[in-house]
Amino acid sequence: MKLPFNLLIFNSNQKSFYFFLLVFFLLSIGVYQNSSTKHFDKLAIVLSSFIFVYLISSKFIKDKYLDFIKFFNVKGLFLDIKFLNLFLLIISITLIILDMVVLGGPPIVKALSSNNLKSFCDIRENIHTDSSKIFVYLSSVNIKAILPFTLFHFIVLNKKKIFIPIILLAGLYGFSMMQKSFMFSVFFPAISYTLIQKKWLLSISLSSIILIGVFSLTVLLNKYIDDEEKIVKVPSNQPPFLFKLSKGLIKRVVIVPGETISQWFNVIPEKKPYLYGDGYPFIAKLRARKYIDYSKELYPILKPDYAKKGLSGTVNVASFVREYSNFGYLGLFLGGALIALVLVFIDKMFLGYENFYYSINLFPIFLFSSSSILTILFSGGWFVIILLFFIFCKSYNQQICAE
Repeated sequence: MKLPFNLLIFNSNQKSFYFFLLVFFLLSIGVYQNSSTKHFDKLAIVLSSFIFVYLISSKFIKDKYLDFIKFFNVKGLFLDIKFLNLFLLIISITLIILDMVVLGGPPIVKALSSNNLKSFCDIRENIHTDSSKIFVYLSSVNIKAILPFTLFHFIVLNKKKIFIPIILLAGLYGFSMMQKSFMFSVFFPAISYTLIQKKWLLSISLSSIILIGVFSLTVLLNKYIDDEEKIVKVPSNQPPFLFKLSKGLIKRVVIVPGETISQWFNVIPEKKPYLYGDGYPFIAKLRARKYIDYSKELYPILKPDYAKKGLSGTVNVASFVREYSNFGYLGLFLGGALIALVLVFIDKMFLGYENFYYSINLFPIFLFSSSSILTILFSGGWFVIILLFFIFCKSYNQQICAE
């Protein structure tokens, strides 16, 4: 039987399909590592739903309906591109300044004065606790979409006098917010573009900033962990720190997301019931019920050692597990279908813009392993960075991005 859509051969028009399969494969490794094949039936439902819905919807959704370049080139819809460039630059920098003013300075500076691990982690986990919801959203969108796109945009335009200061500012800002993922989200679009364009020196420089930031944040965290474990006899033949750091990062990417999925499957519904929509803020509000965030509620159950030390946090999990926690096995089918529909739209929107597809979409797709697709799209900034790309694409060289 001949498979449709040439699935036996890589199809460059279906990049998101194959990248999600890669993400799903990595998740399966972690699930197997934690619980063998116990939960493979659940994974099979997600995978089957994803493949079926992707193939069907990609056949019926026409490319011409998703030509955003034509839409954004409507005469008079937007102002002069020079004005837009200036506006983009001002917005991204202004939001950084406002963030620092509202927070009373860089959070990393406050954290350095912490006396113990709990104090350090509390600062990191509650940076915007006292901020308004609107400002929290603006800060999140800036560091995950506006600032990364600003850096990417001016690198594409080769505006060195602009993008070099932005690189320094973005590195300091990402580091000051104390989240390793912010270092990646800020620089990934620019790094992927410079790699594709074979701008090796710039690509290495940007990658080095990420490595330095991640390394420094890890050293700081380990310092507080070591201070609390001084009373425990630690073997003298410990492996080098760089080896432990590399091993930890590989485990974090390959094993931990799948292990977390398995842990959620073990707890729901045996210890925690299905939420039947209360795990979504908008559904809970429509039903006049309390919103329940399992990523926080499961923390003491899945991280008991940290909870005993008084630490609090979240246990983020793959996108489709959120649907499972609300609707059980039906949620697994819905989760796979939702991912498929979003990725079909992404693939069709970026037809003809291969040089930019990876910069704009690859990092958000890999975030499916540890976050809800709706969160990634909206508060995660994916929708915003896509919108910015199609607004500014007309300023790029036509050989790079066709109008």
